[in-house]
Amino acid sequence: VETDKATIEWEAQEEGYLAKILKGAGSKDIAVGTPVAVLVEEAGSVSAFKNFTGEGAPAATAAPAAAPAAPAPTAAAPAKPSGASFPPHQVLNMPSLSPTMSQGNILEWKKKVGDSVAPGDVYCEVETDKATIEWEAQEEGYLAKILKGAGSKDIAVGTPVAVLVEEAGSVSAFKNFTGEGAPAATAAPAAAPAAPAPTAAAPAKPSGASFPPHQVLNMPSLSPTMSQGNILEWKKKVGDSVAPGDVYCEVETDKAT
Repeated sequence: VETDKATIEWEAQEEGYLAKILKGAGSKDIAVGTPVAVLVEEAGSVSAFKNFTGEGAPAATAAPAAAPAAPAPTAAAPAKPSGASFPPHQVLNMPSLSPTMSQGNILEWKKKVGDSVAPGDVYCEVETDKATIEWEAQEEGYLAKILKGAGSKDIAVGTPVAVLVEEAGSVSAFKNFTGEGAPAATAAPAAAPAAPAPTAAAPAKPSGASFPPHQVLNMPSLSPTMSQGNILEWKKKVGDSVAPGDVYCEVETDKAT
């Protein structure tokens, strides 16, 4: 069952100039990790990417396109009650909130155990190596357990950090929940932490292809359940300067399935 969709703004974490848009407005079902744009350090480098397609680029940049990375870790599907007697719930894993994020620190929880959660509510503030970003909820429910409290550092993308339940009456069942011994559908991510979400390629050095130093921006995982998204509208055009916090584009995702 597919629920209604959410639209999320993809914010820049680095400064530079948008040199090429590889996936234009209206592009649909773009898998997480797919190259969608190119960022350069200098305005004078933009013109070099006029005919850039992502193919034939220096190895450091072309690698993600040649072998698309696996979708970023997703939150576990709601688990059915089992021998462990846990009510239906969803384990919320640390999401990749930017193209280059592989881990983050939780600065402050905006929700406490027992609070109701609606799409757009902020779970917590997450600090990456680039910026502090608000992690917004995409599903409704009740926060039943916080597994990684405020001040937790270097939490790898895909690590369980909290539990969401459907009914307020289910919250108390997770008082002593640690993530261990949970039903298999929920425990799997904890038992075998997923690899970090795909990151944008490191700035490439000029090579035989004569591309100036640049960074390929891959479709990020903007929510715990996102594996692909649609680009609704670009807020930046080729040649525009980009600063941390600027919005690249609006991305439509499925809130959950």
